[in-house]
Amino acid sequence: MSREPFLTALDRSDRWPALPLALPTTSLTGPPKGRAEVGGWPAGAITQETFEWWKRMVEANPDKIVVTCAHHVLRDTTVASGRWEGVRSGYHGRFDDAEGASYLYWVGEDTDATVFQEYFEQHPGAIDLWLAGHTHTHPDDRYGNKSHIESRWGVTFANVAAMTRHHGAKKRPLFPLSRLLTFTAGSREVRIQCYLHTTDYAEQGWYAPADKTLTVSKPFRP
Repeated sequence: MSREPFLTALDRSDRWPALPLALPTTSLTGPPKGRAEVGGWPAGAITQETFEWWKRMVEANPDKIVVTCAHHVLRDTTVASGRWEGVRSGYHGRFDDAEGASYLYWVGEDTDATVFQEYFEQHPGAIDLWLAGHTHTHPDDRYGNKSHIESRWGVTFANVAAMTRHHGAKKRPLFPLSRLLTFTAGSREVRIQCYLHTTDYAEQGWYAPADKTLTVSKPFRP
């Protein structure tokens, strides 16, 4: 059991009617953002309360490695996470919030929100890792001149999707994969490996070209 905090933002956990959650996500009183009652909302959304909770947790743990886990990455961080890239590339459907189909687009009532980016600009390296999924593609994809693992504002963003070979398969071929993050006690290095579960893209097993080693702000304390 690690002493380092993992902050789960739970963006785009849409339900309507929604039930109360320990951590607020999208609207609890009406349809989720983007597609009203029809379902399948591609753009990321959280409440303002979720952002404020995340900020409090980050600032309460300055002496720890902080990992944020969310469904979406932030805009212009990893593969196909720019404006309109999610639909122009065919990763996601074109709906009312298509501009932000591949990233965290809503915070409260604000569209194309930048509160996280602004926070990181004022506090570079405030967290160490932002892990997300949503955009399912092969491990060498660099749509929009961005790979699956990129660094901005002193934070490493990693798109770790996806294990499924079925969800979204009508739009694009899917390549089931997982990511393994290895932390070593007393070390600031973290190894990220990619495992291919099928032979749809390459030989099944560990995919060496996708291996990455990154450095976090503090030594890991198990």
